[in-house]
Amino acid sequence: MDDGFNAFAGQEVGAWRGFTTEHGIRLLKLHGSTDWYHGSDLNVFKLRHPMPLYGALELVSKRVNLPLHSALVLPSREKTVTLPPFPMLGAEFRNRATEADVAIFVGTSLRAPHIRDVCISCAGQRPTFVVSRTGSFAEGVVPAGAGIIKESSGQFLISSLPQCLRARDIDVLARLSTDPQTAVPNALEWLVVARAERASTQDRCSAIESLADARIALPTEEVEALLNSPDPAVKLYALGLIQASPNRADLLALAKTIAHNEVDAEFNAEVALLDEMTAGK
Repeated sequence: MDDGFNAFAGQEVGAWRGFTTEHGIRLLKLHGSTDWYHGSDLNVFKLRHPMPLYGALELVSKRVNLPLHSALVLPSREKTVTLPPFPMLGAEFRNRATEADVAIFVGTSLRAPHIRDVCISCAGQRPTFVVSRTGSFAEGVVPAGAGIIKESSGQFLISSLPQCLRARDIDVLARLSTDPQTAVPNALEWLVVARAERASTQDRCSAIESLADARIALPTEEVEALLNSPDPAVKLYALGLIQASPNRADLLALAKTIAHNEVDAEFNAEVALLDEMTAGK
């Protein structure tokens, strides 16, 4: 991905160079990053070994021999969007938005005018969706023509977006924008814990159970990884994720294959029960 900075290539500093045509994916950090800094000349660069700074703090780094000021835009410091490279990032964001086939805004209250204006513009020209847990936005702005998906950001990123991309069908999102479902705020955290091999078995199983109870449709490879876990308890609890999956038949077939090679009587019994429950569905 191209974030507008030079590669470190063994150096400590990556200077801002703008965007090139060499990479297919551009990562625009509209409000900066914790590893971005302004030097005394206000030019922006990023460090390979950063120390996050907030507010007006200054750090003198012996590694780069420069006074460093954070280039991260905080809510109380919106005026810093006028410093480099933020005008260029804003222009790149607007330009790319005009070329998009579909626009999806995730994790924003649309409070920032430069984001809200682009969202409103997109909603009048192409399929546009805004993901919001509550469906409410700063200053009461709901872009006319935008579909509002009432999901948490984590829920959308681990479930709904992968479904849309796999299906290559924007109607997946259109249907969600008319669905009065209840947002699941902890979905991403649950998946992280479920997949964390260093987490305790109890914590992993609890996270899997929460995902199953919330009927989160995980990408097939996530469920497959859990079904193939060397931890018998994790493997057993992962069966509960099959029912919500759009690829239920394939996952059930995998579970049967695993059961055929297993000596775990409880796992085999649960697979048989699951097969009976889903027969004909």
